[in-house]
Amino acid sequence: MKKLLIALISLIVLVIVVLVAIPLFVDPNEHKPLIAEKVHEATGRTLSLNGNLHLSLFPWAGVTIEAAELGNPADIGVGQAMVKLNKVDVRVKLMPLLSKQVVVDRIIIDGLEAHLIRDKHGKDNWSDLSGGGKGAQTDTAAPQAGGTNQEKAAGSSPLAGLSLGGVEISNAKVSFRDEQADLVASLNPLNLATGAVALGQPVDLTLDAKLAKRSISGKGEALDVGVQFSGQLQPAADMQSLLLNGMKLMIETTAKGLPVTKVQTQLSADVAVDLKGGTVKISRNKLAIEAEGSPELGMDTVRAALTGSIGVNLEPLTIEISGLDLTVQGNGGKLPGGSVDLHMAADLLANMAAGTVGVKNLRLEGFEQQLKASGDVDVSNLNGDPRVGWQLTMQPTSPKGLMSKLGLPALQTADPTALTKLALAIQGKLEMAGAGSVALSKFDLTLDDTHLTGTVSAPRLDGTAARFDLRGDGLNLDRYMMTAGGEGAKAAQPNSTAEGKAAATGDEILIDQATMAQLRKLDIKGQIVLDRLTAAKGHFEKVTIKVDAGDGVLKLNPFSVNLYKGSLVTTGQMDVRGNEPKMAFRKVLQGVQVGDMLKEMADVTLITGQADLDLDTTTQGSTMKGLKRHVNGRIQGGVTKGTLQGLDILGQIKAAYAMARGKPAPSGGSKDTAFDDMLLDARIVDGVIQHERLKVSSNDLIMEGKGTVDLAEEQLDYHMEAKVRNLGGDGKSLTVPVLVKGSWNSPGVSVDTAALLQSLAKEQAQDKINDVLDKKLGDKAAPVKQLLKGLKLF
Repeated sequence: MKKLLIALISLIVLVIVVLVAIPLFVDPNEHKPLIAEKVHEATGRTLSLNGNLHLSLFPWAGVTIEAAELGNPADIGVGQAMVKLNKVDVRVKLMPLLSKQVVVDRIIIDGLEAHLIRDKHGKDNWSDLSGGGKGAQTDTAAPQAGGTNQEKAAGSSPLAGLSLGGVEISNAKVSFRDEQADLVASLNPLNLATGAVALGQPVDLTLDAKLAKRSISGKGEALDVGVQFSGQLQPAADMQSLLLNGMKLMIETTAKGLPVTKVQTQLSADVAVDLKGGTVKISRNKLAIEAEGSPELGMDTVRAALTGSIGVNLEPLTIEISGLDLTVQGNGGKLPGGSVDLHMAADLLANMAAGTVGVKNLRLEGFEQQLKASGDVDVSNLNGDPRVGWQLTMQPTSPKGLMSKLGLPALQTADPTALTKLALAIQGKLEMAGAGSVALSKFDLTLDDTHLTGTVSAPRLDGTAARFDLRGDGLNLDRYMMTAGGEGAKAAQPNSTAEGKAAATGDEILIDQATMAQLRKLDIKGQIVLDRLTAAKGHFEKVTIKVDAGDGVLKLNPFSVNLYKGSLVTTGQMDVRGNEPKMAFRKVLQGVQVGDMLKEMADVTLITGQADLDLDTTTQGSTMKGLKRHVNGRIQGGVTKGTLQGLDILGQIKAAYAMARGKPAPSGGSKDTAFDDMLLDARIVDGVIQHERLKVSSNDLIMEGKGTVDLAEEQLDYHMEAKVRNLGGDGKSLTVPVLVKGSWNSPGVSVDTAALLQSLAKEQAQDKINDVLDKKLGDKAAPVKQLLKGLKLF
């Protein structure tokens, strides 16, 4: 037994002596020609070993190669090396291998260069190295003879330990020249270094590289990218998890011929990967990006910063981002308002398997605090027809101020304080199934002094369907009219002389065929209720507007409003199913002070008084003149306690009467005609109002007659019989024909003087006859006077 032990020890010592002695007595440099010859036989390429070869076996088995080159194939890249290296040093410790421990010294690769070429015919200098040959066949067949690699791995026991002194790749270069694509790219330098590597122990990593891309011809785009990376990687002993701590990544990109000329990106984070649990967690994440744009892009600089914690679960795939904080700042001539500043914060949870995304605690700020919004957003059914629900609130802001920050044209409103306050709170959902739909179950809008609440929805997303129920306190539309010089006023002006002439004559097309086609598609139902409304200089209260549009018929049922101490109820419809629109309206006006209404809304001083009217009309046409010309219907009602302004009918009669009697016209008096009652009964036929019975009465004047008003030509023509009481101051009445004719904006009044003189002559003759009868007959004169009156001799 003792002799056997001595023999074994002697054998081990002998092996060690041999391993140590071989590198001492065997010089691998003597075999460099043989090595080059074998490489040439296998690849057809030239291998140049210009430096020394160093071989060691104990206690480290390793090799060091210095100054080596591998040439290109004979038909491409002639005279150039495909691969170069300055030094490679790899060593493995022998003794630990006996106990299944792998101990590798630091691997050093210095000055590695790889030059890849594809010529204009598509031939490259690397494909011939990747396949074929006896060696490849042997490698492929070997696993079949001895079992698959997986079977061998399954039958072998695991390593007892693995350690690596580190990896150092320095001054490496990789270039790629593609003559077909007119491209040359390079990675120069490439420096990679690690600390000592051992199972379950942290390892430091550093990377420094620069990538360049150009065209061979020197035309077109050019790109340079610099990358720097550092961090500490710590894999678990069972390789089922790893940590990347203190990661820092910086990428700096410069470009020529691209919209963005420079981008600098900096990222720092800690990363934890659990392969067994299928999770990835990124904490202490900080991302900063700074970009510069070209003059053509109109963006000088943009800066962005992002922080937050990210968690990813692979089964099922979920992504959670907590504390997301994004800031974007930029300036440039083409940015809204010349600059932009936005800040967003949120928490996000996405379950890709379930198809859901939830955004909570969303906050958005920007444009120098002109925009402030917050809320929650939930998205579901991403794997099918998505559904989106949200609850959003926008803090009070100034629309004019926001438009200014966005660089939009200023709005010159009639009231300079209009559009200076806007707040909004909405809650709703969006459905993408079928034709899609959107519904706002909560709509709360504050615009200046107006507060509007209610619900709004669209059962389809094609822009033709809507439902709404809105209620508000007060709305003054006149405040928002565009003044001269405002964008809205400019947009409202005709854009050509022809259009201006058409608008002036009423021949301008109001509803064309394309508009009618769109109107036929409408499906709208809703109502708006306002406590107060100011529009077109009119003041209204208790306003209700109900709209029902469908199947080519648009109904207003009703539009009701209290106005000028009275009320107006309008019902109507527009039928666009034919070649031109057909309309039918009924307006019932009760107790309205018509003078105040016309003065404020139309600046017209034509008539005053309390109006009670019932107007029932139909019309059709596509132009204003056509609509007026085709009006048909009826007007019934009247006006009480009013005046015909600018029409001094009584004064005109008195002046004519005085002149007929050879007396001067009376001075003073009113320029208007006051009345107690005006009774209206008219038909409207083909755009002409035909008054069958028009009666205007007061204490001193009763006018009855008939006439017409041409709506299209805006002309009126009335023939009246005016009976004036106590015209001569003697208590007697006189009937005089009066003609009212001309434009309805400035009608003319004329008295039939000949008829007046005839009436006056008859009156004088009657007076003389009556005097004679009284003298001759005395008490018996009355029957004779009555007889003469019945015979209408006077």
